[in-house]
Amino acid sequence: MRPIILLLISCFVLSLPGVIYAGAELQNQLKSHASPYLALHGEDPVHWQAWGPQAIDSARKSNKLMFISSGYFSCHWCHVMQRESYNNKAIARILNERFIPIKIDREMEPVLDEWLMIFIQETRGHGGWPLNVFLTPQGYPLAGVLYLPAEQFKDYLLKIDDIWNRDRQGLTQTAANAAWVMNKRQQMAQVLLPDIQPSELEQKLNSQTLAMADEMAGGFGQQTKFPLSPQLSALLTLYAKQSSEQMGDFLSLTLQQMADNGLYDRLGGGFYRYTVDPYWRTPHFEKMLYDNAQLVTVYLRAAEIFSRPEFENTAFSTLDFLLREMGAADRGGFVASLSAVDDQDREGAYYLWDRETLHEILSDQEYDIAIMAWGLDGTSELEYGHLPVKAMPMADLAGTTQKGPAQIAELLNAARIKMMTERQRRRLPKDDKRLSSWNGLVLSALAEAARRNHKRYAPPAIRLRNFILSELWDSGEMKRGVDKRGQSLGPGNLEDYAHVAKGLLAWAEFTGQKGDYRVVAEIATEAWRRFYTEQGWHSSETRLIPGQPPRHHIRDDTLPSPSAVLFQVSLEVLDQPTMVGFREKVLKGLSITSRDLVTVPFSYATHIALLSRRGKD
Repeated sequence: MRPIILLLISCFVLSLPGVIYAGAELQNQLKSHASPYLALHGEDPVHWQAWGPQAIDSARKSNKLMFISSGYFSCHWCHVMQRESYNNKAIARILNERFIPIKIDREMEPVLDEWLMIFIQETRGHGGWPLNVFLTPQGYPLAGVLYLPAEQFKDYLLKIDDIWNRDRQGLTQTAANAAWVMNKRQQMAQVLLPDIQPSELEQKLNSQTLAMADEMAGGFGQQTKFPLSPQLSALLTLYAKQSSEQMGDFLSLTLQQMADNGLYDRLGGGFYRYTVDPYWRTPHFEKMLYDNAQLVTVYLRAAEIFSRPEFENTAFSTLDFLLREMGAADRGGFVASLSAVDDQDREGAYYLWDRETLHEILSDQEYDIAIMAWGLDGTSELEYGHLPVKAMPMADLAGTTQKGPAQIAELLNAARIKMMTERQRRRLPKDDKRLSSWNGLVLSALAEAARRNHKRYAPPAIRLRNFILSELWDSGEMKRGVDKRGQSLGPGNLEDYAHVAKGLLAWAEFTGQKGDYRVVAEIATEAWRRFYTEQGWHSSETRLIPGQPPRHHIRDDTLPSPSAVLFQVSLEVLDQPTMVGFREKVLKGLSITSRDLVTVPFSYATHIALLSRRGKD
């Protein structure tokens, strides 16, 4: 597909005036939207439309291209592009007159966002947000771009419009052909392969993992570093079964590096989304609910597997952060994210420290210890100050300061309390929608933590379980989530059913109550009924544009594969009455091996780990 689209894009060589179309002028629909991210765009001069049948109908009646811009609340470059381009009246005029501009919150429309991301990765070789894609009125992706400075973006819009007006029929056919190729490629990845044993998949996953592994700094790749929690969780499962020394060393190193360096919030607990360097030093400062919920579970499991109590401490500290800063006290549940920028639009400033502030709030002894322990000396590479990291081990601190470990720990704790008190005076915007799937992940983490510390974590787990069943699961239907007022964010997708069911299963395993298992089975049954066909899984019930073929196996992304998770949950509740009619489907679906499991096992690590566990059982 890439040659077709790249040839198309290469034709954008002229920048001629486009046609101004007649008809009723659209208005910005996003003011006071339930999504905080979309509401941020409610005052843009761009006439943003909400995603849905009406927007598509407008494109078809006017024969205009749809311009779909996908982003999310805590995305730094999304805010930059809003400030530079979407608040630019000249650019807004072009978008309003020549396109149907549609803004989506990728966290509310993950299925559409995934399809657009596949397109942009196929055509440009990489993806990211803001994700901007032009679709024909029939819904076929035509061209796409990520962040561009305002003048470049303006030129790009004019070129797109020019070539569309020159040959709409030809471009529509080219885009339809390219979509067919992309669809076919997706289908080829799902070709079934017979007689592939789980042990062969495990070996392929191990080999591909170690080929990608950074054995010096931990993690994967040599540029930006993401925690990749689904893969880490799956690899821990395989390591517990196989005890490969090389894999164990790599996993221990990765988890240690993530917790000691810039990915982890040394003062308040919790993990940032990723680091912009390969050594885990400089984070991109947004904190996502899904990352932190998954990493709690990863570190708890690693603490048991490697007998590393410090990993358990990291997990508990992260969970305490979630309860303190992302728990929604008003209606219950957990909010989606904390922004990378503070209320003054300064990236990272909420978490950073200058020495003048530290001198003001700390005693001399606290200051001296904090500077050494957390690497706050020298010149910071960050604009607004130093980021605390684990810079000096306790033994070195003791040797340097001539103080005992207990005295050092007391001084550091005092410094931490004072710095957190100061930090709480700062303001950090939140995305306060409560997403079902992400709250399901938190319930899994709380249930796992309650198994180790019942008194501390069982009460918040009960509250979250009750919130999910009262606010998100409604008369046999899962919502995508609710806003801060408790209003529905629309129907749930496969991801929501799967991760909520898994969270409730973790709670059922903790309580042992039959009623808890029964609810899990009801949700799993609905997921099979709504999203599964003989051709595979659909990620959503509603498909407004062509493409997005069914898949036997859905790959891991920032969240574990929802198809793998639902298989795992279903196996645990097959004896429940509501699952009786689905037993054959579950077992048959689990026996299928598609080509991608063999060729790119790292992307399907959760499913391979499930097969491994089942083989062991």
